[in-house]
Amino acid sequence: SIMSARLVSGVFRKVRPQICSTGHLQMSQAAGSKDVYLFNTPQYQKFKETQKKFQVDDGLPVHLKGGARDKFLNAIAYGSAGVGVLYGFVFFIQMLTK
Repeated sequence: SIMSARLVSGVFRKVRPQICSTGHLQMSQAAGSKDVYLFNTPQYQKFKETQKKFQVDDGLPVHLKGGARDKFLNAIAYGSAGVGVLYGFVFFIQMLTK
């Protein structure tokens, strides 16, 4: 049988696809399956704390809210773009002088 998991109100339930009388596919809970609760796990609590940190309106763009690592990666991105622009200017100047 084909089994899958479906998130319902923060609970993963094992479900089995079935065809109902109208011909539509329905997912019904498998007999004897256990529910997996997500709200009490440490990973979920950590996720919610991180989510709160990113929701704060502190004027920072979302790609910099991760802290020092995000600022470092942003500096590398801007630096790489700047070097590329400089090399482009050098290339065109060399082409003009030849």
